[in-house]
Amino acid sequence: MDMRGHGRLVALSALVQGLYALRHLAVMPFLAMALGAAEFGVWSRMIAAINLLVPLMGLGLMQAMERYLPSEVPDVQGRRLWTAVFLIFIVGLSATAAVKIGVFPIAWCAGVLHVDAPFPEQQVAMTWLLLCATLMALAQTAQNALRLMWCHRAYAMVSALYFVLLCGGAIVLWLLSLGRERDAGSAVALYAIVGAAVFIVGAIIAMDSTRVEGTLHSQLDVPFLRAGIRYGAPLLPAALFSWAMVYIDRFMLTACNAGLTDVDVGLYAAQYTLGSAMLLVFGPFTLFLMPVVVRYWDAADRAGARAFLRRSLAWAVAAALPALVLGTWAGPVLLRYLTGGVFTNGTALVLGGICAGYFFTGLAAMVQVPLQCAGATERILLHTLCAAGVNILLNLLLIPRTDALGGLAGAAMATAVSGGVLCAL
Repeated sequence: MDMRGHGRLVALSALVQGLYALRHLAVMPFLAMALGAAEFGVWSRMIAAINLLVPLMGLGLMQAMERYLPSEVPDVQGRRLWTAVFLIFIVGLSATAAVKIGVFPIAWCAGVLHVDAPFPEQQVAMTWLLLCATLMALAQTAQNALRLMWCHRAYAMVSALYFVLLCGGAIVLWLLSLGRERDAGSAVALYAIVGAAVFIVGAIIAMDSTRVEGTLHSQLDVPFLRAGIRYGAPLLPAALFSWAMVYIDRFMLTACNAGLTDVDVGLYAAQYTLGSAMLLVFGPFTLFLMPVVVRYWDAADRAGARAFLRRSLAWAVAAALPALVLGTWAGPVLLRYLTGGVFTNGTALVLGGICAGYFFTGLAAMVQVPLQCAGATERILLHTLCAAGVNILLNLLLIPRTDALGGLAGAAMATAVSGGVLCAL
């Protein structure tokens, strides 16, 4: 595909992809007002735990789909999608069973998430987390399959559905909270319900477009299952380290600084969500980058793949730099108005560090595409490990400080520096 064709696809998908990328930002005002500052902090930990579990559910098969789906015929694409869905379902069911029989370390996880309740209630909370993670993994798999199969209109429709349902549910939750504030579990239940709806719609559209027929056993692509796990297995630790770069500070803030509370975690999470507006810039460029580069790569056109990547990077940087400056400057004011006064003390230093972290990690994701095409997932793992190590080390050093570079600002600076390390590697 030439750059003009790519540009048309970017323009067509920019609005819907931008809405999907900003789904957490769109629901933040309603969740902040519905939950309150402290419960919003607890919810931010819960959603962080869910985002850790989602990529692990497919045992690397979700990542392998990015590499092995775009260049296949529809029938093969459908069987591979069904194989990934089946595996995620089995892993999610097994994890939930482990919680029910007490194998899962429930008490420890509940303590980390600040679920202060008797054991049966902790067990229910962990079950909800696993259920939500499974449904969100299924929804993302079906949604991404539409993109990788070049079903652009269907992908746009499902992404828009995800956004509308999530926003509508958050508004309902806010209206129900006018009499009293809700707990964090109600927001987790909202995400689980929306994930189930999106998966059902996305899977029906994807299976219909590929017209996979036959028995359950014949629909499973066992060679893809083996090759996909071999390809994606090194990316699972990479996903863990990537998660650490983005989410581990939610847990380290109160663990490393006794002066910080759930309210401070909620404030930091709200600023982090506001900084995610940088995804609006990178989303349209990365949407079709991997499928297009895969086609160049499989056609042995390495020069075309590199040229396509360089131009995409140039466009992304040109669009992201103004967004970085604007987010740092206007972010604190926007935060106050977006949350209805729940969070009024956001700072440009924290927002600047978070936006810079999104800027660098967005570029790094684009730069790593040739490594994914070449199957060099071990190098991606090494790069992510180094960046995550820098992030954790800086958090340990900066969060306990009591000056301007400590606490929330220290966590934001750790995010920015580790993002820069990942991009540089």
